[in-house]
Amino acid sequence: MSEPKKCLLICPSFFSYDSEIKNAIERNGYTVRLYDERPFRGVVGKSLVRLGLSILTNSAIKKYYKEIYDSTDEHYDLLFIINPECITPDIVSYFKKKCEKVIVYMWDSFENKINSVKLIPCADVFFTFDPHDAHNYNIKFKPLFYVPDYICDPIDGSESYEVSFVGTAHSSRFKLVNDIAQGHSCFTFFYCPGKIVFFMKKFFFKELSGMKQNDVSFVPLNRKDVINILKSSKAIIDIAHPKQQGLTMRTIESIACQRKLITTNKNAQNYDFFSKSNVLIVDTDINNQVISEFLNLDHVALPAEIYTKYFIDNWVRDIIEEVPEHG
Repeated sequence: MSEPKKCLLICPSFFSYDSEIKNAIERNGYTVRLYDERPFRGVVGKSLVRLGLSILTNSAIKKYYKEIYDSTDEHYDLLFIINPECITPDIVSYFKKKCEKVIVYMWDSFENKINSVKLIPCADVFFTFDPHDAHNYNIKFKPLFYVPDYICDPIDGSESYEVSFVGTAHSSRFKLVNDIAQGHSCFTFFYCPGKIVFFMKKFFFKELSGMKQNDVSFVPLNRKDVINILKSSKAIIDIAHPKQQGLTMRTIESIACQRKLITTNKNAQNYDFFSKSNVLIVDTDINNQVISEFLNLDHVALPAEIYTKYFIDNWVRDIIEEVPEHG
């Protein structure tokens, strides 16, 4: 019996999705070593990276990845990089001494992480969740996934909330969510990674219109609580980031939860799961009568192949199968 293939997974630590991807790769027959893509745990370090102040972060980033490289003598069949923000082409080239093939997947837009574009030539296959970036940069388009915990029974009328929102505070989300939820039983939760980030967004970047400090939590909900809220809701609200055209993780999770979706992302109508009974696309001019009529429509079950397609194990399998065997 041959030994399983080996994968080095570099992925930001983000609401346990890094561990879920690791587990899915293992279920696809690999042994996996997982490392956080970002060497910085604190808000200051992460903010310096986001602001592009590489002169203050390069030394720590190089040291971090050298320690990862030196920590193993193993040879890897795959270097799988998710949503790179810190890793550079030079670092990827260095890791190629120990890694046969390189996969990169973006769950953010290049407009938010422009340095990631530099990794396109370094990868054997490069994916993005953003159809606009896929077209403009001639890379592969692959929507996001859902994990097993989000699978639940269909709506049965016992839900506590007509609409719910759980997500990070950014742009005009607060106002739009409250406009959508007006007149409906709702649950809303806005998360911000720290007070410094909150005040920078509100007063420096002029985001978070109408939001006060007590409207936001600086501690995220755990996954179990998030899932319970979604299961207790008839519809899930999704407010797209203005710099992204790809569909959010929450959008894909609404498929697994078999819940209705109210979204500002007009691109949702171009996906294979779209149904006017299940998905309502809204703009900044919220019409509550339209929302009420949508909530009164029955949720329509999707074909089995749709649920299968977006399941994380199949998402991983599809990506790995795109890696060229030679060259």
